[in-house]
Amino acid sequence: MNQVTLAFGAVENLSEDVHLLARKYVENPILIVAQEQDAKGLVIEKASSLFIEDNVVLVLIDPKPMTIEALRDQIEILKERIHLVVYSTTHNADLCSLLGLSPVILEKERESRIKARVLAMTKQHGKKMTDKAFLQLKNRIRDEAFIDTELMKLIDYVGDRKTIESRDVSVTVSAGHEDTLIMLYDSLAGRQRKEISRILVHLLGQGLHVLAIHNFLAKQMRLLLHAKDTEPLFREHYEYKLFSKIIAQMKDQISFTPLDRKQYLAYQKPFYAFTLSKTSAKFSTKELEGFLGVLSNFDMRVKRGTKHEVTRLEAGIFGM
Repeated sequence: MNQVTLAFGAVENLSEDVHLLARKYVENPILIVAQEQDAKGLVIEKASSLFIEDNVVLVLIDPKPMTIEALRDQIEILKERIHLVVYSTTHNADLCSLLGLSPVILEKERESRIKARVLAMTKQHGKKMTDKAFLQLKNRIRDEAFIDTELMKLIDYVGDRKTIESRDVSVTVSAGHEDTLIMLYDSLAGRQRKEISRILVHLLGQGLHVLAIHNFLAKQMRLLLHAKDTEPLFREHYEYKLFSKIIAQMKDQISFTPLDRKQYLAYQKPFYAFTLSKTSAKFSTKELEGFLGVLSNFDMRVKRGTKHEVTRLEAGIFGM
């Protein structure tokens, strides 16, 4: 059985609170958020839908008590199918009696919120964290929704040691970025827009700078273009064994050793090069060159100073 959560929070923490609450109750939540003016129509629409995914979390922001009263029947229907969050920044007490719920009071000050969660979780697992490690963790993770995930990575990483130090934070967060960037590349190759958006939010929430994401994608595009250029060397349906032989011959035929080998297809690990080659076949040369052009343009804009840098990167990815 699903349920309704009434949360009292602050406007400045709304986004983080909503994501945190959604992940608390549902795995891989699909958020549908509505403010007062849209709440009635959206709730009625969802309540009358024949099919609705069970990982949907419907969030109503600052609904008026009269709106909740009018939607009582629809809320009763929906709470059997999905999770609902009623989030009030005005701490309206009338919502408590209408919903028959005690509110979840969310701490307003960000550092206090994070510290309380870190202390509770480390104590639960018999660990302590140094002040320097906490400061580094707090600065690296912008979205509080990822605190629990990152803490569990830290706890697993330190093993039998009782104290989590700053070097542990550096190692685990960096390693996580590498794996997640590969997931971003795989989602891009599969043209999975929702997954791309989710991974971007995750990376940025962990504190990875948008230029680091850009640099990774630019490298991948260059390698995919190299792979595209080698397509005439391979049959349409070739096996890895044959591919690895040909890629080794390509390396031997290069008359000089490039200073930065990681930028050349022939110097990649054979299976990675094989995967790149398979991926490049999914795109035309024009598409790959176009996206590399978008990334180059983005690089210049950011370095000159631009607003909405994340939006620009997303627009470039989704335009591919």
